Amino acid sequence: MQASYFVFEKMKVEGFAGYDDVRLKTAIKVPKAFVGRIIGKGGKTVKDIQHASGVIIKLPSDTDDEADEDDDAVFVTIYGSFIATQVSPLFFMCFFH
Repeated sequence: MQASYFVFEKMKVEGFAGYDDVRLKTAIKVPKAFVGRIIGKGGKTVKDIQHASGVIIKLPSDTDDEADEDDDAVFVTIYGSFIATQVSPLFFMCFFH
C-alpha cells in the first residue's frame, strides 16, 4: 500500500490529474447476500459510508449485464482519492461478520 501511495502522490505532483484531485477506481467482490446490508434501509448505510469516507460507491443493479447468474458474488465499485479508496473497504468488513 505504501508504494501505491507514493505512485499516487507522484502523479498528483507531476500534474497527471490536471488541477483536479486524482480519482481512483477500486472494485471489491462481495457476496450477493450482503449487498442489501451495504445499501441499508432507504440507502442510509451506503450514504453514511460515502459521507464518512468521501467516496462514491456504485452498487450493481439487477439489470447489470456484467452480473453472472451463477456467481454468488458481485463487484461493488468505489471511486475516490487514494486514501478513501483504501479505507472505505474496511467499512464493508463489518458486514461480513
